[in-house]
Formats: sequence, structure tokens, C-alpha cells
Amino acid sequence: MAKTTKILLVILIIIIVAAVLIVVFINRPFGAAAGTTADTVVTINKNTGEEAAETTREEALSRQEQYESLLENKDFIEVYNNFRYLQSEITDAGLAEDNGTLFYMVFGSADSFDKIDQFYKNKKVQSVWSRTEIFETVDKKLEEGFIEDEKEVSGENGNNDFRFSKYSFISQDKDRYLNVLIKSMSDKSTQIMLVSWNLDS
Repeated sequence: MAKTTKILLVILIIIIVAAVLIVVFINRPFGAAAGTTADTVVTINKNTGEEAAETTREEALSRQEQYESLLENKDFIEVYNNFRYLQSEITDAGLAEDNGTLFYMVFGSADSFDKIDQFYKNKKVQSVWSRTEIFETVDKKLEEGFIEDEKEVSGENGNNDFRFSKYSFISQDKDRYLNVLIKSMSDKSTQIMLVSWNLDS
């Protein structure tokens, strides 16, 4: 009876996490930070004066399919459950490769950079993942884009307090790799990016 209860509890937690991710992804356009709105092209028909809002349905469908694909990806759920900083909200996620072997998640948190950095520095993830001192990158452009965006904003605002950390983890089977990137934001918040991929990809 206890095993059945535990199994049902795990299934319920997975369903709740999936539902939260779906709600977050549906209410926020792909690639947009929290508090931003989607760009919509508005055209005016000069003959009738009617306004027609034009959205690219293919992109919206593509994003929705990508989110659904992520929620069905066991590696995505495992990384989310094991590496998400609890006092954070997911602001973006996506597949960098169509085959689902390379994906990323971006989280925002009001907690200090030092607190989050310490969390990942001391991270012990059961026996499934271990921290490694060898830093690998499979999508350099993705990681550099994450870092450089805020570095430029901080420099323009005269804020030289930009800080950045990177930690790498490898799965027990040595088949998956994960980079955790942490950066301080100009508004004193912190962003975290998780990038995970198969080593055979």
C-alpha cells in the first residue's frame, strides 16, 4: 500500500510540474523575459480603415509543439527536478536541436548572486549526477548570448558589478552533460541557465 501511495504521489508531482510549465509557456512567448509582451504586427487596410492583427501562427504552433516535446522528454524533467533553484521561476526554455538531445532552461530569481552561486557550488545530486571540473560547451553561441546580454546592459548603466559563474555536471552513465550558468542582473536579481545535452550528439 505504501509503494502505491508513493508511486501515485510521484505521478501527481510530475503532472503538477508539467501543468505549471505548460501554463508558464502558454502565457509567455518563446524567448521573452518575464513581464514582456509578444510583438504583434498590425496592418491597416487603407480602403476600409479596419485594423487586422497578424501573428505568425506557424511560429506559435512551433513553440507549442516544442514545449510539449520538452514536457515529454524524460531528460528535461530530470534536469528540471534535480537542478532547478527552488526560489526561482522559469522564464524561458527550448530545444537547441530538433532531436531533443540539447535543451536549455532559463530561470529568474530575486535571491542574491552569492546565495545562488553557493547553492550550485555545494550541489550534491544523489548518485545520478556528479560535478566535474572539466568545462565543456556544445553550443557556445547560446551560452555567450546569455552572458553578454547583461554584461552589455551593466556596462551601459555604469554598473561594474556584473558577476558570472559556471558549473558543470556529468551523469553517472557519462552520457549526459549539464552546464549551469549564473549571472547577476543590473536590477539586483539573478538569472540561471541550465544547458543539457547528450555527449554522443
